[in-house]
Amino acid sequence: MDKQVWNHFKNQKFLYTLEEKTNTSSNVHFIKSVQDMIYVPDEPKRINELLNDDLKCITTTITENGYFLDEDKQLSLHEDVQYDINTSFYQKPYTIYGFLHYILYNRYLMNLPGICIMSCDNMSKNSKLLKNGLNTFIQYLKFDNKYIKNNYHTWVNKENVFPIT
Repeated sequence: MDKQVWNHFKNQKFLYTLEEKTNTSSNVHFIKSVQDMIYVPDEPKRINELLNDDLKCITTTITENGYFLDEDKQLSLHEDVQYDINTSFYQKPYTIYGFLHYILYNRYLMNLPGICIMSCDNMSKNSKLLKNGLNTFIQYLKFDNKYIKNNYHTWVNKENVFPIT
């Protein structure tokens, strides 16, 4: 979601409409299921708000380039991805993988439950591609303890879900 769309959505208090149409009628429903949203590029300090037991789902809207995938749909080691690989334990992440790693790793350390991570992008196998990219990202991370890395990686894949939308 770009900044302009996010601002518009925020200004309408995260309300949106659903219109049902048939050949003979039209019904409009107001939906208020979104309570808050974080626009990470402008509010990086709010990321820590996601480290609580109440969080059940993170939805993402990313441009296709934001997945940093090569032509084989594998994670590319773009300079932003490399930055996050080297700093995402303690710095503001640049990429979705650094962001998800930061959230998931801290949730793992805090013994919080896994969550749903849902890509809302109009791409075939969207969340599967996101999960695969995250798994590759985790493999590149340098952990002090291989045991923790393996357990964390297993936790990401067993305790979190990545539904295809």
